[in-house]
Amino acid sequence: MENLLQNSIIENVFPKPKEVVKYTNDSSIAFSLTLKRDFLENHKDIEAEVWTNIKGRFHGFPMQKTESGFRLNFALSKSGMYKATFRYKKKEDNYWSWISGSPHHGYCEVHVDDAYINNSIVYNAFIRFFGHKKMKKTGMIEFGQSGTFDDIKHRLDEIKALGVDIIYLNPIHPIGEVYRNYNPHDLLPSYLQPLSLQHKGLQEHRPGIRD
Repeated sequence: MENLLQNSIIENVFPKPKEVVKYTNDSSIAFSLTLKRDFLENHKDIEAEVWTNIKGRFHGFPMQKTESGFRLNFALSKSGMYKATFRYKKKEDNYWSWISGSPHHGYCEVHVDDAYINNSIVYNAFIRFFGHKKMKKTGMIEFGQSGTFDDIKHRLDEIKALGVDIIYLNPIHPIGEVYRNYNPHDLLPSYLQPLSLQHKGLQEHRPGIRD
């Protein structure tokens, strides 16, 4: 990993700049900022914060001082992808110093998943499979002109009987116009029918299944 801790007084941090850490929303993350011992002995008036958007907008959260630096146990309650970094200063100063010289270079990523995901069975519903017409002699499915959300709605009870808790649907929207190398509308299969979902959505029919 690229060393972005440009300040000589810093011994270590967790998480490190550009590091990606993963948690669930029923856990907590222990942020830590370890400073060089000789610096701490000569500077008793240092304070530090975790600068993060985990609670919404970016905000500084004070860290508790320890023998080796600073620490903050941060409870995670909402799933999402967040950023965090560290800053410190003398108590009488009005400006902060960032661990990598700039907050834009020192962010780590904190990925928070819903806790139930660890105990869930996820079913990837490939819509075309639910509207096929026949099967070839080789055992391969020969896709037909069907394969809509209406087809899968009639099979939700069967899917639930398998013990499925979550249905993962493949993307249904056309590729955007920016940076594309071809016209996606020429390649869209017939099963991409968003109006079918809007007309009579899966949420009205799912038997206790998340999507």
